[in-house]
Amino acid sequence: MICKESGEVYTWGVGEYGALGTGMREDVWSPARISMDPRGFVPVRKASAGAKHSAFISDQGALYVCGTGETGQ
Repeated sequence: MICKESGEVYTWGVGEYGALGTGMREDVWSPARISMDPRGFVPVRKASAGAKHSAFISDQGALYVCGTGETGQ
């Protein structure tokens, strides 16, 4: 995962459980830009990826999490 200074986030890897944040559960092997909100661009300040989940904090402080929650992620 890459979080650019502009707030754009690119992700790739195993998409199981929707962990990549693309809105799908498919694997992605080339960097794909993701959007936190289907209504428009939401700049991301910080991003973190785990084995089965990803988390993002917007520049407004909103928390977005995707993937499995099987162990409380």
